[in-house]
Amino acid sequence: MKKQVSKNFIIKKTAPLSILECVSKVFSIVRETMQGQLFGVGIVSDGFFTAFRIPNLFRKIFEDGGIISALLPHLVRITHTGGKKRASELVSAVLVIFEAIIFLLSLIVLIFPEFVVKGLVAPGFSAEQVASTVPLARIMFPVIAFFSSCNIVASALHSVNHFFIPAMGPLVFNAVYIAGLFACIHYKLPVVAMAWVVVLAGFAKLLSSTLAYWWHGFEFTIPTRECLADLGIVLRRCIPCLISVGAVECSMFLDERLASYLPKGSVTLLYYTHRFQMLPYSVLAAALGTVLLSHFSLAAIKNPKRLTFLLLESSKLATWFSLPMMAVMMFVSKPLFADLMLKGRATAADMDIAALLLTVFLVSFPFQVLNRIMMSVFYAKNDIMFPMYVVIGTTLLGTLFSYVFIGHMGIYVMAIASLLRNVLKSLILGGALAYKHSIQWPLYRLASFLKNLLLQFFVGVCIFKFLYATLCGLVVKCAFSGFFSEGNGGYWILVLGSFCITLGILWRIQRSFGIKLYLVPQYED
Repeated sequence: MKKQVSKNFIIKKTAPLSILECVSKVFSIVRETMQGQLFGVGIVSDGFFTAFRIPNLFRKIFEDGGIISALLPHLVRITHTGGKKRASELVSAVLVIFEAIIFLLSLIVLIFPEFVVKGLVAPGFSAEQVASTVPLARIMFPVIAFFSSCNIVASALHSVNHFFIPAMGPLVFNAVYIAGLFACIHYKLPVVAMAWVVVLAGFAKLLSSTLAYWWHGFEFTIPTRECLADLGIVLRRCIPCLISVGAVECSMFLDERLASYLPKGSVTLLYYTHRFQMLPYSVLAAALGTVLLSHFSLAAIKNPKRLTFLLLESSKLATWFSLPMMAVMMFVSKPLFADLMLKGRATAADMDIAALLLTVFLVSFPFQVLNRIMMSVFYAKNDIMFPMYVVIGTTLLGTLFSYVFIGHMGIYVMAIASLLRNVLKSLILGGALAYKHSIQWPLYRLASFLKNLLLQFFVGVCIFKFLYATLCGLVVKCAFSGFFSEGNGGYWILVLGSFCITLGILWRIQRSFGIKLYLVPQYED
């Protein structure tokens, strides 16, 4: 018998984060549903989502690894060599630099909001749409300070393998946001009230991480001269990392900029589609990537050979989970919009467009997950520049594709460009890891794994359809069968129940298909 892999550290740390992400995403669905009921699809919704898109762009850059990817590997090193005092000095110095930059950006938005909205964000907006967006942008933009500070603080917690409270941040944000939506709907408050709710939710998220930061022995101190060398290393890493992560978010930003030229409501449809597209990504890739970056960084210092093993096995584990998640999201793509997000507030044609757009976006999901994992290896190896070039290049190609073919494909061109961009990125990053960092991809074993995985995936689709059809047949005979029809809460119970049972069955019969996932407790190495 072989022994268990590193006490299954990665899966034990990832599982609670994934659960928190799942809960947070349930809150997100509730939040988006309530927003759909409050705003509908039109000038008001376009104005709010465009104004929110500006700080949300920076939030995603910070949360998706921009700051953490630059700061965490170095914090892991100095926390293990210089202790928490030295780490606290570095965190304090980074906070001062970033908050000064954000203060200047906030002044620009406050003084020239029309230029930011019309000139940079949504050039296709009418005067009425711009007038709706400007006051909201002025209120919400400064919330970037809370988002950036929260992730700088989270980097310190990750360096000592504390992931739980930072992962609670999105849950806290969504809880406050939903409470604000409820108040706005119940008391019929103006849309500007929701802008202030965003600010309050951002502050609550920062407060939760800051309390955990103090609890774990870190502090905010005046930076000393000794920490300038550390700060210089982080800042040199930070710019390429921010560009790498920011380029992906900018591609979504540019998508919405393009959508502003399409019929009214297109910005809103694209916003909702992006939200649902990122739901499985956040549950799987964000949780796994958060744990892996700190673990990869430590492995790169102490045991570089183990880095290859961790990359291969985490990629297999991520692929195994990503295919079923992709499939079930495709299955419910139409009900997500027709029954939850846009019920009674959009036309049937709008819902069909959103469902098909989401389906095409989801095809790139497995590649997005693999890219997140491979990027973490580059950052752990202190190779910052190459992934930046790859991300910029693939993003520019995707954006060029969208500009060229938007007249032929309409709003769907954004989803096709996303797929092409992520596939190309996976091929380049995978090849570069082999060529530059001697990561040996066992192609024969990987091909065998993919063959077995696809066979099991096909069986899983059949099992899911059988379970769902059986459950639907059983509830049809019940007196309250209407509760389980599409448009009611019971439908989601049937879908979620069928999916969970299917996933459990597939998990139990992995070995029957020749699949071995070594980063889970049931396997030994």
